[in-house]
Amino acid sequence: MKELKLGEFLRKDWLALLFLLLPLVLTLSLWNQLPERFATHWGLNGEANGYQDKTSFLIFLIAINLFTYAILSVVPYIDPKPQSKRLIKPLRLVRMIVMAFLAVVMGSVVLKATGYALDIILIAKLCIIALYLVLGNMMSKFPPNYFAGIRTPWTLESPEVWRQVHRVASKLWVSCSLVLLLFVFRLGNTAYYILFAATTLVLIFFPIIHSYLLYRKTQP
Repeated sequence: MKELKLGEFLRKDWLALLFLLLPLVLTLSLWNQLPERFATHWGLNGEANGYQDKTSFLIFLIAINLFTYAILSVVPYIDPKPQSKRLIKPLRLVRMIVMAFLAVVMGSVVLKATGYALDIILIAKLCIIALYLVLGNMMSKFPPNYFAGIRTPWTLESPEVWRQVHRVASKLWVSCSLVLLLFVFRLGNTAYYILFAATTLVLIFFPIIHSYLLYRKTQP
């Protein structure tokens, strides 16, 4: 494997690193304005139902950001499948989007705790839709590997099944993301979450079933 050069890695990954640091910088810059204990979790009705003190929130913020960034960075280098090296480029974009997702969510929690009138539930909905949309666009570019994509026994066994399943799954994820976006401002929380749960189940189980049926067709 080609030796990873730190300088080149940082040059290509600076935006993801920026998103990693932004919520930390925001939290520390507003530290004195944060109450000792504030809401960090909300129920389906938009009411706060979980609280943390600001020190434990800061520790959690650092831990989740570093862990997520590290996992998404090392995957192409520890996956035993030789094609996984082709994950480096698409995962760079995925890493940036995921870190942006965390930055927006964590930053919104901090800003709301300091008095900004933010709709955390709506922000979370839009962030998840954006995440689904990006993953859908990237899915067809994932080579066979053990970490990212539709990893069933049948896709991992057959490169052709992997290719076809991810091509269909990519279109499915993008389509479902657009459906969610269409209704996010039109439905109440309960109705939207029913739609979201149903859509997510389709995104999970349809590719699994599709991969099994495709694999069966390839067998003599």
